[in-house]
Amino acid sequence: MDGQCGSTLRHCIVGIAVAFIFGSAYVLEMKYSELHSEIKLRNAELEYIKQQMKDLKLKVEMSEQMHKRCEDECITEVEEPGNLTKRISIIENRIGVMEKNLEDKQAVVFNAAISKPVLQLERNTPVNLVYDTVLYQTGNVYNPRNGFFTAPSGGLYVFTWTTMVDSHKICDTELLVNGETKGLGNCNNDLSPGFENCANTIPVVLKTGDEVNIRTTAANYIYGYHRSSFKGWKVWIN
Repeated sequence: MDGQCGSTLRHCIVGIAVAFIFGSAYVLEMKYSELHSEIKLRNAELEYIKQQMKDLKLKVEMSEQMHKRCEDECITEVEEPGNLTKRISIIENRIGVMEKNLEDKQAVVFNAAISKPVLQLERNTPVNLVYDTVLYQTGNVYNPRNGFFTAPSGGLYVFTWTTMVDSHKICDTELLVNGETKGLGNCNNDLSPGFENCANTIPVVLKTGDEVNIRTTAANYIYGYHRSSFKGWKVWIN
């Protein structure tokens, strides 16, 4: 019995020892795995920091280059003041072009009419018609004192005029640009017992300062009361 107990005790001690050894090995393996993961994490953080340092170094170098370039340009301007004058001239020219483009895009329109009841005219004596009442206009482009429209800018314009005459009357007209005929408007009512209303529309290309007006070719009468009018506007072409 004593021999069996001793043998059993020894087996127990050996089993405990083996279990302890395996347990310790497992714990060490777990700790090693955790340590390995920690090292990988720290290495990744270290690589990130290195990349950040590279980016920062690159930004510093770019900043130094820009600073150097600025210094060089400033020195150039100091050493060669003609360059600055040239640049100012270029900027002024660009501003001038922008202002001209803005001017060309401004609305140009007018609408004028004859307010007097009747104009009696010499049939074979051409006269410039004066539409004395301005119903609407932009920029004072039409002069109601002499009947002339003056183009504020170059471009395509459209002009239209209407004429009313009484029975057995005539008022043939023409559109003039700087005194040159560009269109005709006939309103011959010699053989009709009633009023006659006539109209014509003419597109023309104008330059800045060109003058446009309506003149009679054969006329002895024109009815007013805003029934006879002269209108024009600029057409935008993008």
